[in-house]
Amino acid sequence: MSMPMLRCVVVSGALGVSACSVLTPPTRPFPLETAATVGNGRTGEQVELGRSSDLGAESGTLRVRHGIDSETDVSAEGTAINVTSGNSDPNLRIWSVRAGVKRRVRKWLAVTGGVGGGAFGGNQFLGPDVGGIASWENPYLIPFAALRGSVSIPLAPRPVDFADGGTPRTEWLGQAAIGARFPFGCGCGEPVAGEPRGSLLVGYSRTWFVDTKNNGAFDAYGVGGEIAF
Repeated sequence: MSMPMLRCVVVSGALGVSACSVLTPPTRPFPLETAATVGNGRTGEQVELGRSSDLGAESGTLRVRHGIDSETDVSAEGTAINVTSGNSDPNLRIWSVRAGVKRRVRKWLAVTGGVGGGAFGGNQFLGPDVGGIASWENPYLIPFAALRGSVSIPLAPRPVDFADGGTPRTEWLGQAAIGARFPFGCGCGEPVAGEPRGSLLVGYSRTWFVDTKNNGAFDAYGVGGEIAF
């Protein structure tokens, strides 16, 4: 799921920035994941849907991850975001892709990192991200909490033609997220290749951003589902 978008906001607006601005989106807006890896030789396919009422935006993400060993996943994902509120173009969209890795360093703790890029309003952007995820793994209900940091860098930025316009800037972003995974299917013991398992996920995040002119924060909510085999 995903949220950070571009939007023209005014003084005392929902994001609390000081002037009309265009926010360069992160390459990975709001993933739903626990510390557990998918398992050696296994593949997981996940769909996420999200919304940020602060930004007037909805999103969808498709992620595929594969276990290269019992403690390490590699992943690829694509995200589409639709921004409507406050914009002259009701169909403003943002597209991004990302490749990453997750390494479980304890049963309850994993670290992640990756790089991605995308496009919006005639602009392209890219950037890296890092994060940490803690969760209580069990067969029934798995709570998780995550902290993430990223930077989103516009390439050859040019003004965006919506609302009052604006030119994207490099954004530094930090995010805190909480949520839960609800597993179903075969949930006991370490997963093995070919064994189907599924889960549903819900989550909430708060993201802070800062650039050379503005700073602020926004909330997002998401739901998702994964099938792994």
